Amino acid sequence: MTLLLCLFLASATHSARLRKRQAETTVDTSHISDNQLLSLFQVSLNEDSTPNPPNPSPPGFSPGVSSPPAVSPTDPDATITGGCTCVKEWECADNDVEPLEGPQKESLVGDPRFDIVGVVDLKFNGMCPDLEDVCCLSPIPTAVPTPTPRPHTPRCGTINTNGVILNFQGFPDNQAQFGQFPWIAALKTLRRLANDPENGYIGGGSLVRPGVVMTAAHKVHDREVQNLAVRLGEWDISSTSEAIPYQEIKVQEVKVHPQFNIKTLAYNVALLFLEREATLGPTVDTVCLPEHDQFFDGASCFSGGWGKDSFGRTGRYQKIMKAVQLPATNFEQCETAMRTTRLGSNFKLHPTFMCAGGREGEDLCTGDGGAPLVCPSQTSPNQYVQVGISSWGIGCGNEGIPGVYASVSELIPWISHELDARGFDPRFG
Repeated sequence: MTLLLCLFLASATHSARLRKRQAETTVDTSHISDNQLLSLFQVSLNEDSTPNPPNPSPPGFSPGVSSPPAVSPTDPDATITGGCTCVKEWECADNDVEPLEGPQKESLVGDPRFDIVGVVDLKFNGMCPDLEDVCCLSPIPTAVPTPTPRPHTPRCGTINTNGVILNFQGFPDNQAQFGQFPWIAALKTLRRLANDPENGYIGGGSLVRPGVVMTAAHKVHDREVQNLAVRLGEWDISSTSEAIPYQEIKVQEVKVHPQFNIKTLAYNVALLFLEREATLGPTVDTVCLPEHDQFFDGASCFSGGWGKDSFGRTGRYQKIMKAVQLPATNFEQCETAMRTTRLGSNFKLHPTFMCAGGREGEDLCTGDGGAPLVCPSQTSPNQYVQVGISSWGIGCGNEGIPGVYASVSELIPWISHELDARGFDPRFG
């Protein structure tokens, strides 16, 4: 009887500790650091998984510039205390994902936290350093190719609201899903200069044709073209193990608007002609362009990039693409708002600008110059049109003070002319 009582008490104690551990796994991720965020995830089964391995070379995709998975199944450093190994979800035998820390080995079958396939829950206490990894009890010895995405038909301005392949739950509101905005480009240097960020990211851009990226002139007007490249399909700028690799392409030619003024930033647009065309797919596609003198006042728009989350020394460059929802602002209202700042009551907003934002805490900041501002098409609301190019602002995310963007609709005659002169289709969309 004494032995049975001891066993009962030990079991009860273990269960209590387990319940406490599980309760601690639901975490509010909106006020934690990047490093803490990366430790709060777990992956469920992929939504496109099938009993048979996918094709080794998905049609319509180039291999990009990406290294193999950060941790391979045979890497001894990948083994975590408790016996599981960090691998991609598709490299793990069915039902062998370890959802809990410690020696407890619970199956995913029947667990309500994993009843939605293809979902990565960042509020569930994961154990691997990479967002797309799972802790696996029985890794498949032979590397299995990345799951093949669904067939893709190129279509400008199409947002992947729930992401591509996987949907991440528990992100702070301003972080984008993988592949959500397939036209956003990361502009980077191949050789970092003294004042460049450590990751080489110097600004944003948008894919307007498979071989053309549009950005802000102030980001590239004084750069050597041989030192510039763009990344398309990028998401986690600190990792090279996304399910679909990014494409990094060198810039062949930079064309800056001839009336660009570095002092006022008027006519702040440049086109980057790439050495080769990008391969279009779910995570890489073009954005639609507006017609001349088309206005989007009051529209609910989006912008995004990897720039700092605030100005000054406290600001941090983002590892995962951020996305900010911003209302497009009427030109006259924007000019009036700017006159309440240090610019003074006589300030005049140049006609090649437009504005968006003005809500506290919602804005782009340092490093996001060149990032596209997109709004729903007025004729096809499921497609998005680029209306602005991030240019400048007074502060960052201040109530009542919108950010200022180069107006694409004002600049579209020059953009179309340059595209047509190089044999690209100048039609909008």
